[in-house]
Amino acid sequence: MKRLISLAALLLALSMTLCACGDKAPEEGQGDTPPSDGQSTQVDAQTPPEGEGGTVDLAAIKSQFLSDFDYKDYVDVDTAGLGAVYGIDTSKVAASAAFNATKGGAFPHEVVMIQATDEAAAKEMQTLLTNHLADIAQQAASYDPASEALAKSCGVVAYDTYVGMFFTENCKDMTEDFAAAVS
Repeated sequence: MKRLISLAALLLALSMTLCACGDKAPEEGQGDTPPSDGQSTQVDAQTPPEGEGGTVDLAAIKSQFLSDFDYKDYVDVDTAGLGAVYGIDTSKVAASAAFNATKGGAFPHEVVMIQATDEAAAKEMQTLLTNHLADIAQQAASYDPASEALAKSCGVVAYDTYVGMFFTENCKDMTEDFAAAVS
């Protein structure tokens, strides 16, 4: 049953990614419209690094996480996917880097980093992501104590317009690395 649920979640994430692939990619130098809240952090690959426009390269952080924590079986979650999966208003997302990965539990690990257009949007995103973790804990309570405990031990962090959610056994390390990059 756990594998079936994990497979279903992975297929859902994959289908959302594939649906978004049909959209035309932005031209070089054009990113998503920046979010209106300053608590979330999501940056795409075209966002300049810190010091070149005041943003953080979230795609580079994501790549580092994938490498450092040995995620091989993962699905990228693009900005459109953030709207579909987490209910985030994508017009308030300046940039994002996110993925879901299977690691043996009933629920896939989820790493979401967003740069919002402003602090108000970031606060909205922080609330949505916090509610998402609470939903995972509630769903897992009856059949997956490990995922329930993980959802309760992980959290959502916000720094100005950056927001991060790390639902993984590496949440402490990822949270620290994210905080160091965006603060």
